[in-house]
Amino acid sequence: MKEIKKLLQITDNLREKYPRSFPLDGRLVGDIGEILACHNYQLYLMPENEKKIDAKEYITDKEVQIKSTMKKYFTFPYDKPAEYLLAIKINTDRTFYTNKKGEEIYSAGSIKEVYNGPTKYITNWINKTNKKAFRKSYFSFSLGRLEKLNQLVKDNERIKKRKYYFRLSSFGYMPICNRTTIELINDNHLLFEIKNNSGNLINREIIEINSDKLTILIDIINKNEWKEKYENNNILDGGGWDFRLINNSENYEIVSSGSNLYPKNYNKIYKLLKEMINRDF
Repeated sequence: MKEIKKLLQITDNLREKYPRSFPLDGRLVGDIGEILACHNYQLYLMPENEKKIDAKEYITDKEVQIKSTMKKYFTFPYDKPAEYLLAIKINTDRTFYTNKKGEEIYSAGSIKEVYNGPTKYITNWINKTNKKAFRKSYFSFSLGRLEKLNQLVKDNERIKKRKYYFRLSSFGYMPICNRTTIELINDNHLLFEIKNNSGNLINREIIEINSDKLTILIDIINKNEWKEKYENNNILDGGGWDFRLINNSENYEIVSSGSNLYPKNYNKIYKLLKEMINRDF
């Protein structure tokens, strides 16, 4: 059946891009939620086998458990929860709306924040109300209850949101070549990361950047014409790149990749990034 093959191909593509399994047997919603959370908040994912800690916040290293649902309830660990909880509801409303760029956007896949903050407010309420757990395994919470508890969280206790999710990777096809990734954390910080062809980390650092140059960079990207794919099949080895920009406040996304071919103004973007991080890549 073509539709099922397409669904399996989509999960294969997700596995190639993100460090999660995306199984179709129950954990899929959780894995999707973790990726959406990292696109919308200043988070980076922990290894998949890490218990109760799904991500950490850039800069502060706050340990965060991410809970996602497409229904009307969440589960909360019975024993030793992470220090912070981010609970999100994934929108399943299959309608379209128009963003500020005049593009028609599919509503499904957007997220709503239900709880964002220290788990102490939840555990305090559990103890105060003597709430019962299911077989000493987990507590069940309605969206409404978590939203009320979320009102107790102070602004400085929340996991910080991203205005933009920006990620650019470049790599060579030869075994000796590395993959270099630049990811925007916030208006003042970028992640600079180098891994070898086997995926082993060589260098990872957070770099302070000039916010004015970031504004110029985003403006160049927005004004540029982007195709989904750029390919030059006349070169056998060489290198490739992939790029994603998500504007969370204006609800638009640019996704592009290439092999030995680049879009207009790519050199301008590359040169500005080199100036911002003061490094070659």
